[in-house]
Amino acid sequence: MRPYKNTLRLLGKIYMIIGAPFLVLSIVFIILRLVLVFELPSDAPVAFVALAFTFGFMGAIFFILGLCFYMYVRNKYIKNELLKRNGIRYDAEIVRIVPKPYIYINYPIAQITAHAECSYTNKNNKICLVKSESFTQYNPNEKLKACVYVSRENPKDYFVDISLESETDVQFDYDYR
Repeated sequence: MRPYKNTLRLLGKIYMIIGAPFLVLSIVFIILRLVLVFELPSDAPVAFVALAFTFGFMGAIFFILGLCFYMYVRNKYIKNELLKRNGIRYDAEIVRIVPKPYIYINYPIAQITAHAECSYTNKNNKICLVKSESFTQYNPNEKLKACVYVSRENPKDYFVDISLESETDVQFDYDYR
């Protein structure tokens, strides 16, 4: 089971990689304008400033957007790990799995994107319904189990951990002779 957030993390890294060269180019154009200011015709410094501004603006947009995606996923991961470590753990029953047909990942190869709706009984014997985050690579024939980690301070802050019922280490033997 792979969480859907890995796609956002990858997109964030790609945007940061695209934005970094544009930022470097803008710095190069600014340095060239400062070094070559006396050797160029009068219109050249304006062109260098325009190029530096254009590349810097494009690089900053890509880099900041990528950084936002990356930091969102990172902060969500840290929050979930803190809930796993410090929260109250409940075993939950998966009520249903809701596919999301409007989200396509790896379009030519069909992958089902879904989220699970689970119920658990808290310490006050109250039945609570929760939803998991979206996940991909779901096989409907697999038996899933769910654990809910709830914050001690705020019961509305929770994380649903979905895994296979029987975690077996399947090793594939590839023979390339």
